[in-house]
Amino acid sequence: MKNIIENIRLYVDAWNETTPKAVKAKFSECCAPDMTYTDKTTPLFTGIYKLVDLVTGSYQKTPGRTFSLLTQPEYFDGQVYYTWAFRYRV
Repeated sequence: MKNIIENIRLYVDAWNETTPKAVKAKFSECCAPDMTYTDKTTPLFTGIYKLVDLVTGSYQKTPGRTFSLLTQPEYFDGQVYYTWAFRYRV
């Protein structure tokens, strides 16, 4: 069984994949099929397929972009805290 830190690494890695099949494969390793997602610009939704669509749409808008962890994830009281970076190569 993976621990939460490994799951966060897989999650961030999924955002760096470029095909729907590869993105789904990574998310399938770290997320439940009925996972939920929201952020400041995205309404709450449920399901890995919608998350795959979000990621692949993001990549289509900014090809070559990458995400990386800047800090070691810390797990406390049911929450995971970490810092990530978004890079875009022109």
